[in-house]
Amino acid sequence: MVWRIGSDEVYEFMISVKRIIICLAVLSLLALTEAAWAQTGPSLEELQTRLQSVQSDLLDKYAYFDKEGSTVTEEQMTEENVTYNVTIYKDTDGNILREIFDPTGKITAKKLILAGNGPVLTITYNPDGTVAQQETFEPVGLKKYTEIYDPDGSKTLIVQDASQTKDNTLTTKLDKNEIVISKEISTTPGLPEGCTFCQNTGQYECKKPA
Repeated sequence: MVWRIGSDEVYEFMISVKRIIICLAVLSLLALTEAAWAQTGPSLEELQTRLQSVQSDLLDKYAYFDKEGSTVTEEQMTEENVTYNVTIYKDTDGNILREIFDPTGKITAKKLILAGNGPVLTITYNPDGTVAQQETFEPVGLKKYTEIYDPDGSKTLIVQDASQTKDNTLTTKLDKNEIVISKEISTTPGLPEGCTFCQNTGQYECKKPA
């Protein structure tokens, strides 16, 4: 007996094959995505957990910083054509607290710089005096954790490991109930060559290209 396959059957067969190929391609893409997340996501999440602990410790040190027992100096700094007044406290252990005021006298930021190249805690304020964001930076290793507070109560968490050249940033958005809305992996450029850490300012200073 000879089986004869009509054109309709051939057409249906080819459509089925194409569907199978598409499904396999989608599954492969999902597998690759999950593998990439397994390589980058958990390590950044672990770094975020550790830096949250570091930030909590820095906030305690900031709360008990010994201003009265510190030496005090004043300086000015200019950013984006605005001149800020800075009060600098240095305690007996070499830790530094910088308080930065705008031309009207409003506090714009406070920065605690621990002796021995950090870590560094920076608290930035809104014009009404509320906290806009808190940032913890480890100069050795180029790791940073930032909490950004929105007026509606939502929050954005950003952890960066600039020692890695790719997929080194995890951004997590939370709603006002601390429920995760989204997570995103991205790449943040590292420091250019010729940058050195300044203990007094708590940040890297880079030479401008000639």
